[in-house]
Amino acid sequence: MTAAKPSALPAEIDRVRRSGALGRSTLLLRLFDYLAEHAGAERSPKESEVAVAVFGRRPDFDPTHDAVARVYVHKLRKRLESAPAFEGAPIALTIPRGEYRLALAAPVERAKPRGKRLAPALAALALLTLGAPLAWAGGSWLMSSGEPAALGPWQALADSQRPTLIVVGDYYIFGEYREGQPDRLVREYGVESATDLARAAARQPDRRERYFDLGLTYVPVGAAKAIAQVAPLLGPQAPRTVTASQLTPAMIKENNLVYIGYLSGLGPLKEAVFSGSRFEVGQTYDELVDRKTGRRYASQAMEAIENKGMYEDYGYVGSFAGPAGGRIVIIAGTRDAALSQVAETVTSRDGLRQLAGKAAGAPAFEALYVIDGLDQLNVDGRLLVAAPRDQAAIWGAGGRGAHFPVG
Repeated sequence: MTAAKPSALPAEIDRVRRSGALGRSTLLLRLFDYLAEHAGAERSPKESEVAVAVFGRRPDFDPTHDAVARVYVHKLRKRLESAPAFEGAPIALTIPRGEYRLALAAPVERAKPRGKRLAPALAALALLTLGAPLAWAGGSWLMSSGEPAALGPWQALADSQRPTLIVVGDYYIFGEYREGQPDRLVREYGVESATDLARAAARQPDRRERYFDLGLTYVPVGAAKAIAQVAPLLGPQAPRTVTASQLTPAMIKENNLVYIGYLSGLGPLKEAVFSGSRFEVGQTYDELVDRKTGRRYASQAMEAIENKGMYEDYGYVGSFAGPAGGRIVIIAGTRDAALSQVAETVTSRDGLRQLAGKAAGAPAFEALYVIDGLDQLNVDGRLLVAAPRDQAAIWGAGGRGAHFPVG
């Protein structure tokens, strides 16, 4: 720990607060302010005190069953470690491991920034720009050979003369009348479009009076964050973004594709992803089965909604050639925590190098990750399985006919 004047800690707290390095997360900012208020206190706040004061937990809450304080302190520590330090300054702001207080420490040596960061609003903006090119301000996103854009599947996209589409998994929503009035929005597996809805109404006449097309789809919350991670690696030109429901066979043949979304939202890419794959979908899209070992990997995200505890989620990454020579990259999760984590992993140098080592640098490969999640937040992730794929089995007749659940 570097000795510093008593006034140095408040000055550094104020500088970090004004720098924008903490982002716009209300909970992270609230946690930072709480720790800042107690920075000069003789006693460091306890985990339970942080959980009650910052996150609104009940005074009798049990931290062994609710890790919200630990999770967000971990996130805040990472933000502080990546915050730009004063030029030549011997100190930096940190949260000591195992404690709930702000302190001064020698700054971590950081690489010089490659250019402007994506605007924090891009994650929200991405959801509003589907079907149109993504846009962000300033700077070239072409990176040097040591950066993520020149590693793994991104290098293949950079070398290609084809345009690249970001394909976002989406879900069709229709409306329901009750007592003659529009009453609610409905999501029903197996009804993926207005055409499907019309067919269902033809089979069940009572639906004709109850259900109606709204022209709406929705995309996962985690897709916005993942788009913000991936888009800068695709070159200086903003890539076009379409939803899976908009994807046509011609688009698949003429473009490189980067799919971002849930495993259940793959749409027309579903059969290609699982034909000849080591994995198959289980009883639902929240479960994957390793055909080689028989092991089942089931997301706990839905079960954890009520108890607000930690859970395991699963992410899938794959890359293979398209039917006409383009490149297809799959970044998918069973739920939002997994989707966010795998997007972070495959856009980081260390994550890509680990993946390349496990998959032997194969041009067609797939990988499965387990993610520790809390609510929709990704806390950490680990690579479970990575292996080459048989490219010939992906688009050929063999391997087709895999069973897919309706939900």
